[in-house]
Amino acid sequence: MIRFASRPRPRGRWHRVFAPSSSPAGLAGWGILMAVAYGVVHALGWREHTGFLSLTASPGLSLGETTPRGTVYLLLHFGAVLGTPSLLLAGLLLRIWVHFIPTKRSGSPVT
Repeated sequence: MIRFASRPRPRGRWHRVFAPSSSPAGLAGWGILMAVAYGVVHALGWREHTGFLSLTASPGLSLGETTPRGTVYLLLHFGAVLGTPSLLLAGLLLRIWVHFIPTKRSGSPVT
């Protein structure tokens, strides 16, 4: 088995903003980012572009212009509805796990 040495991550003032994706803060951050992105495209009115599913173009636009906007809206919608709660719950459970479950450290037995 190959083991790679991990370098310590630099800690600066942006450490909490750009947390690793597998950390509780990183999971919550991705969930919040997805919800905010969905809110932005919804506020821009991109919901009307989902008509491409029935091959209906939005007024004043061709189907080729409507399809990318509708696809982005649908992906962000499903991400916000399904992904955001899952990521927030996973971050919460990981935070509880890290806080309450002891880890084995060199020299100290886990009981």
